[in-house]
Amino acid sequence: MKSYLFPFIIIYTMMMVIPPIILAAPDEHVAKKIELRITAAPLIPLGDYGSKNPQLTTAGLADVGYAFEAGITYQTKKNLVLTLGVFVHHNPANNAAASETATIALQRPVTVEAGRWQNYGILGGFYVPLRVGESWQLQPTAMIGAAYCLTPYITSTATDPTPTYSDFTFMYRFGGGLWYQADERISFGVQAMYSSQKPTFKLVTSRFPVYTTQDVAQPISTIQIGFGVGITL
Repeated sequence: MKSYLFPFIIIYTMMMVIPPIILAAPDEHVAKKIELRITAAPLIPLGDYGSKNPQLTTAGLADVGYAFEAGITYQTKKNLVLTLGVFVHHNPANNAAASETATIALQRPVTVEAGRWQNYGILGGFYVPLRVGESWQLQPTAMIGAAYCLTPYITSTATDPTPTYSDFTFMYRFGGGLWYQADERISFGVQAMYSSQKPTFKLVTSRFPVYTTQDVAQPISTIQIGFGVGITL
């Protein structure tokens, strides 16, 4: 239950915050309406997702990967900016940790080669522009959306290859950025975002003589600190 509480807090907060912002006075300093943004960042796994502990059943064994995102922002007539974007998140799995985990589980030396965790999805939300200078702006952001997550493809010296499993899941994100308006059309920014999701994969545990499966939930939390560029349309 606790794993689902925070997303609902985010949604509730958005519902409580947006109406007052819409009714607030417009930001006369902001002239742009629609902006195309592209961002790239290292993707740092947190918590269970990045754990290399072979005794932890929810250890994701994920290493630092990358995040690439593209989206649009829409400046409303009031002091509110809506944002919508798509993302690609990849984190390679750690081969040494995967080999150690398999060795302990099978009680004999095992070498594992693991692929990467993959996440693709769409997020929508808003930010409130806060001016901190003539050309600088803070942008605290909250977003929710959906992600399609794929597990790493795994081969080992002890068993048949483990296929890639997938799941669609709810995802939420919050953070903020500092953006600089270089001219009327171009802006540059640095931003830090925390994202979280919890997909459930239906793993095949046996095919013969009886086909059996097991549902396994994997917490996936990351933080990304990267750079972006915006072009006003």
